[in-house]
Amino acid sequence: MIKRRFSIVIPTRERADTLFHTLKTCIAQDYDDCEIIVSDNHSADHTRDVVTGFNDARVKYTNPGRRLGMGDNFEHAFEQISRNTVAICIGDDDGLMPGALQEANEIMTSERVEALAGTRVHYDWPGLLAGRSNQLVLPIAGARITTRRTADFVKDVLSHRCSYGTGPILYQGFVASRVLETIKARTGRLFRTVSPDLYAVFAISAVLREYTVTQRCLVIDGASPRSTGAALFGLSPDATEANNFGKENNWPMYPGLLPARSVLIGEADSYLHARDVLSELSFEIPWHVILPGAYGEVLAQDHSESIRAVELMAERFGVRLPSRGIAAIKYRSRRFSEGLRRWRNNLYIDCSPFGVGDVHGAAQLAHFARQWVETGCDSKMLQARQIVRRLRALGAQDRK
Repeated sequence: MIKRRFSIVIPTRERADTLFHTLKTCIAQDYDDCEIIVSDNHSADHTRDVVTGFNDARVKYTNPGRRLGMGDNFEHAFEQISRNTVAICIGDDDGLMPGALQEANEIMTSERVEALAGTRVHYDWPGLLAGRSNQLVLPIAGARITTRRTADFVKDVLSHRCSYGTGPILYQGFVASRVLETIKARTGRLFRTVSPDLYAVFAISAVLREYTVTQRCLVIDGASPRSTGAALFGLSPDATEANNFGKENNWPMYPGLLPARSVLIGEADSYLHARDVLSELSFEIPWHVILPGAYGEVLAQDHSESIRAVELMAERFGVRLPSRGIAAIKYRSRRFSEGLRRWRNNLYIDCSPFGVGDVHGAAQLAHFARQWVETGCDSKMLQARQIVRRLRALGAQDRK
């Protein structure tokens, strides 16, 4: 079997405490043919010491020498990767699941694909709000592998029928470096918006005709109190990262759009920027779907600037928004339905009884729990109860 070389890219800024555990999940991979690139966005903490302290030849530290916006730091990070690799970008509070690189290599080789998206485990670090502190969410999924057309993905995500995270994503997904080189050769750079993860999924969709999706969990998606996403969407008690994200952004919104704390607006902005430089993207955004959905998003956060921004955009695009009350009800109803599906298809584990309080420990716990899931039970509910009971018993033994 072909053994591909992987480039793991970790952009970071002043999150040395979480970065340490993220790096542990990478170094623990049973796959030596990889490079781990940490792009330190001019941190003032001990980030460099954390990185160099591992004393591992696979780990490379880079620093642009000045503070950059998120998009430019991502650009700097990906300028450091080697040629002829498979790249994956993870955050400094995310992690790789045990055996992730080996599994990714096997799937990409057998399927002969250049982009692979996988199911994610989710981990809420200690300190998050909304009762989610130190919680692990493990999808109860199989190992099915499917191939999807990128054109279908673009249409579905912009019609609010799927998440951008299900596409050929570079952030927490695997993409051949050849694809990234093609994008940069054609457009001058890899990232062109304030949200590099969103932009990349559309740029990659323009270059590739299809990609592969696996139900296997290859990445653990972390959310910590210092996460930009957690801060932007009100899950963190610390708004510093949200404020920095806005102040340091040096990429303008697409003409006609306004900044708003909405994933849907972010998707639309990134898509339009990508469409301007990549002619394969031709789908027209259904604003009558996007803007009412975004309205519900910002109303749920009660963020007055974002609410007004969506209302102004609706006026510009001639979209009639529902009343605030109706929009909020529709959003809560949709979120309830999504939450019910997640509850049916995921195992929720409180990590505290097992002495786990970081993403590396959570990845190990998730890996162990997945092994129990794969033993098979007649009922998912019975399965979940048995797993939790066994894990708690084993956790108690470990503490003795």
